[in-house]
Amino acid sequence: MSTLYIKFIPPIPTPTQYKIRYKKTTDVSYNELVVTSTGLSPEEFSITSLTGGVNYNVEVQSYCGDGIFADGDLIISSPEDCQTYSMDNTDPVLPHDVEYVLCGSTEVITETIPPLTVILKCCSSTIGPISVDGTIVVITPGSLCTP
Repeated sequence: MSTLYIKFIPPIPTPTQYKIRYKKTTDVSYNELVVTSTGLSPEEFSITSLTGGVNYNVEVQSYCGDGIFADGDLIISSPEDCQTYSMDNTDPVLPHDVEYVLCGSTEVITETIPPLTVILKCCSSTIGPISVDGTIVVITPGSLCTP
């Protein structure tokens, strides 16, 4: 299963709730999920247990009060598959670098792994981690994960 990450700048004043409507682009009806505002900007929410590699129609509607939600803007998005990766620096002397994208992010992170150390990270499986300086770091995919 895959997770769809939703990130947006909330309107001012910030609503107390949002209604997230989502469906496969080929489906007729929407699923609805009402979530409480975090009060942060940007707001971030996720929808889990979706089918990977499938496009979804998504709308986020702001709560106006009295049971009324504002119209939302339609976007088309694909859920992301996230996987736990074990990154093992097998060099007994030197640190080595790996690059990866944390699940739910787009930023490429470069991290130095000390000698004989293993780190575990929940990364995007479409952009799996790589060893920057060759094959010294052994990268092993593990189970599915959510950030």
